Amino acid sequence: MIKCAIFTFCNLVIYSLSGQVNISARLINLPDSTEVKLYHYNNSFEIIKIYDCESYSNKHGQFNLTFNIEQAEPFRLKIGDRMVYLFLGKNSQLKLLGDYNRLDSSLYFEGTGAIDNNYLAADNLANFSINAIKHPRFYDANQFTAFEDSLETENQKLLATFDTHKFSTAFKNYIIPTIQYRFIYPRCVFKIAYDPISKQYIDKVLPDNYFNFLKVLDINDQENASNGTYEGAIKEFLYEFYDSKIDKTVFDSSSKARNKEIGVLKKFAVRKSLFKDKILDYQLTELMKMTLTYSVLHLKLLDSLMADYKNNCKDTALLSIIDRYYLKATMLLPGKAAPNFTLIDRKGNMVPLSSFKGKIVYIDFWATWCGPCMDEMPSSAMLMDTFKNINDLVFLFINVRDDFNKWKQYIAKENKRGIHLFADAKQTQLLMQLYNFSGIPHYVLIDKEGNIINSNAERPSNAIQMLEAVLD
Repeated sequence: MIKCAIFTFCNLVIYSLSGQVNISARLINLPDSTEVKLYHYNNSFEIIKIYDCESYSNKHGQFNLTFNIEQAEPFRLKIGDRMVYLFLGKNSQLKLLGDYNRLDSSLYFEGTGAIDNNYLAADNLANFSINAIKHPRFYDANQFTAFEDSLETENQKLLATFDTHKFSTAFKNYIIPTIQYRFIYPRCVFKIAYDPISKQYIDKVLPDNYFNFLKVLDINDQENASNGTYEGAIKEFLYEFYDSKIDKTVFDSSSKARNKEIGVLKKFAVRKSLFKDKILDYQLTELMKMTLTYSVLHLKLLDSLMADYKNNCKDTALLSIIDRYYLKATMLLPGKAAPNFTLIDRKGNMVPLSSFKGKIVYIDFWATWCGPCMDEMPSSAMLMDTFKNINDLVFLFINVRDDFNKWKQYIAKENKRGIHLFADAKQTQLLMQLYNFSGIPHYVLIDKEGNIINSNAERPSNAIQMLEAVLD
């Protein structure tokens, strides 16, 4: 982690060195010695936090950060338990003013880059992106469409209250497409509803013309290839018109694994036929990332896909990202040694994965706040009942991204069977790197020799045949 100079004054400082940024603050009601951290994400594929600077406030509610940046982009400033979203250019010299107790509504910026960040503060206060995904409130598609239309209108009205001609070029190139594309994702996911009785996700009945808004999407908007909301819009476009249909098609009824392999190849071909230049680079990279993370393919097919990908993607930075994913994926192929780890159990004992050698281990990475994880718990109980007489099968539940006390209370209250281990924040990050996953629930199956059987195993609700096959 890079440490930066810490100052105890809040006067705006102007530096002549290009790329050097200064952020100072004076916030009333900010407690003395409050931790301040600035970070951004390395890219939209790996999504790794990069900490740029850290400091602490003084007794006057002041802090000061000075650091270098390579390009203009969004940043996040964590002040105690509050989050401030920033857009910083190479010469940003910002001063934050406001009341820590009501930071969202009182935040105001002065200095170079102030108008960009004052709009961003107003946009975040309006909470357009969060409000737009409140689709569970609606069952009628026309009512939801009217709701989304009203949010888009309010967003444009807010933007019109600012003199956009004074926005920096970099910020304008970021925020205009962000607003333009931000409502496509929520409009798409409206179709998905959760049935509490069956505990399954179902599709709502929609008018025939509901998805017409996707047909006006510029699928080769080269200028916005890396914009997050544009990427999300393209992802939903692909899913609605292509990927979902591929997923539902049976190409080879004799083999579930082969059917998945054909599906991946079909999706690859779709992207090559639809996109070009930067958009092609980004969409092939996203597909390769998902394939290397969630699909268990044999090495020959992986190598063939990699060769095709490298022949089509021209962005060297993206190629390097997928090289890293490929390395992780090949280390988790069937037969490879499962990465070892040691975690604490509910009694405070340190338990290594290697201690289960000689038994088949079915790992469940989960958290108490994760709805899909909790939905699978009854199936896990049924699975343990089904195989209760099999002594060489271990059900290992690893709690990640969670609160230690909530975890202990939950497994005690629910009297959960199986072996339960807890991973703190650092251990969680390491596990996600070792086992190449970014979302939960995630399941892994390991053989008696401590080798990988399946690094992306079936969920408990669909795991009986998988376990029967390895126990035979």
